[in-house]
Amino acid sequence: MTIPKRHPDGTEGKTFFVSTAAESHRFLLQTDRMKNLVIEVLYEYRKTGEFLLHEFVIMPNHLHLIVSVPEGSSLSRVMQLIKGRSSYEAKKRFGIPLTIWQRGFSDDYLPNAEKYASFRRYLLENPVKARLVERSEEYPYCSSFPGVVLDPSPFMSRAKAR
Repeated sequence: MTIPKRHPDGTEGKTFFVSTAAESHRFLLQTDRMKNLVIEVLYEYRKTGEFLLHEFVIMPNHLHLIVSVPEGSSLSRVMQLIKGRSSYEAKKRFGIPLTIWQRGFSDDYLPNAEKYASFRRYLLENPVKARLVERSEEYPYCSSFPGVVLDPSPFMSRAKAR
């Protein structure tokens, strides 16, 4: 019998709410082209199976995600891929010589449907609280925007589906 390899940070196979900020909380993500680039990177890595993407919102100076990390990977790896690739592409495509992302990220483990729903509400309310839109469905850089494709909640059977 082969014992599955466990990642040292213990985050594989789990679902998380993740926040990361732009360098010095500057408004480096305020343009449509930067937000679209981040979305492109999210979907690229989602497509290759690096993570499941359940929710996201890209604000002018930070990013929130709800992701599930597959067995054999880690949340650190997921965030390294997202931040590294978006930084690289911003420099390459737009000639942005700045560091895009602040080092590190914060995360909360979502062990059940109730915690998932609570963090989902918080994430979706971000553009409304920032007065960017009246309803999150109006914000094109949010997972509640019509037509956005997401992976289902890992708690779908117990949580109310959208």
